[in-house]
Amino acid sequence: MFRRISILVIGVAFAAGADDAYAQVNAGLNEINGSAAVQGTKAEGSDTFTFATFTGAYGRFLTDGFEVGPQLSIVKAEGVDAVGTINGFAAVHLAPDSAIVPYVGAQIGRGFGQSTTFTDNPWTFGFFGGIKGFVGSSGAIVVQPFWTRSTVRNTAFDTTTHTDNFGVSIGISLFFGQ
Repeated sequence: MFRRISILVIGVAFAAGADDAYAQVNAGLNEINGSAAVQGTKAEGSDTFTFATFTGAYGRFLTDGFEVGPQLSIVKAEGVDAVGTINGFAAVHLAPDSAIVPYVGAQIGRGFGQSTTFTDNPWTFGFFGGIKGFVGSSGAIVVQPFWTRSTVRNTAFDTTTHTDNFGVSIGISLFFGQ
């Protein structure tokens, strides 16, 4: 399944534009991103398990290298209901005039679909980085390693558990608006 997703991502990115590749990272630009990731999660005192995450984001470049926006992620593991997070993110693009643009960023947000009688929905924060390889005048293939920590409060026992999520997402971005 993930092989098909990778082929689809590359195909859509090449279809986004056949022009010479050049970066679209400048003030006033908008970005729509869709990505998928297979990630490992390790809770305190447990083994690592794997699941899939699908993410959509909208970003607005406030300057030639600084982008902010909202992000929605849906997480699905086998045999478990889907859950997700709504985050805000900020990213700094390090070579905005290049066809391959490296970037780093941070995110913070809140989970949904995870609360029970004994626990609240988690707060999340994390860091990411990666590259945007531009294809044509309005598209990019995005590869993004990430680390996110979720903090869940157990109201019945007055305890807090931290869960670390890590992995690499692969996606496409479309740029518009300037």
